[in-house]
Amino acid sequence: MAICGIALGGNIGNTSEIFQEAMLLLEERSVSIRAVSALLHTPAMGAVAGDDFVNAAAVVETRLPPTELLATLHDVEAAFKRARDIRWGPRSLDLDLLYHGQTVICTDQIVVPHPALWYRRFVLQPLTEIAPEFHHPILKEDVSELYQQLQQRPLRITISGAGLSDIVVSDLERSLQRRFGVDAIHLVPKDSKQNSDANRFTAVIVNSGTKRIGGLQPAHEADRTIRFYCQPDEFKKQLLNSLTDLCAAAIGYSSSC
Repeated sequence: MAICGIALGGNIGNTSEIFQEAMLLLEERSVSIRAVSALLHTPAMGAVAGDDFVNAAAVVETRLPPTELLATLHDVEAAFKRARDIRWGPRSLDLDLLYHGQTVICTDQIVVPHPALWYRRFVLQPLTEIAPEFHHPILKEDVSELYQQLQQRPLRITISGAGLSDIVVSDLERSLQRRFGVDAIHLVPKDSKQNSDANRFTAVIVNSGTKRIGGLQPAHEADRTIRFYCQPDEFKKQLLNSLTDLCAAAIGYSSSC
């Protein structure tokens, strides 16, 4: 039997009832529910995401291997007419497989642990409530420690890669600070004298002129690193959008329902 983490989200319909019904459907499909967190309100990410989301996390136990469990989660989503035609669009039910014991998988079809588990507040906050001691098999930190990384202000992001200059980094930082607050974000060029791993939230590596192959999941990194792919013609705009999404996921806000 494997102990697994699942993230729940939705912003269409009576989300609380949908979550309860989804848990019952999982129980009928060889997935035993061990704990479910309190519900949280979370701002929607992206211009087309719709109304605020309700989020939660669940810890489950199952004999299903990761690929079968993921397929089961998709089947349950489909039962609530989950549509996947718009990336980050409105949805009745979103079920993400966060982890499957200490299993590590990285293929075109499935990435476990979930590649965004460690920097999404709307995932870590409810997961910390019910599974604070889950140890991330790649980052070698507990969920509670990963969540604590999101509390620091400013969030320190080490940024490096092609196409970056001190002026570009400063412009990006000012834009992010206008969006999230003067003391919320600090971008540090990799080679800067200010750079230090102490209290670093994450490192961003910018690959300019390299296009990510559509549909592929991001590969695991050995530390808290994110790779952004930006085309030269819209380099600064694409990078600002990506950094804004990253910071929004990490900072967010939430309140009990």
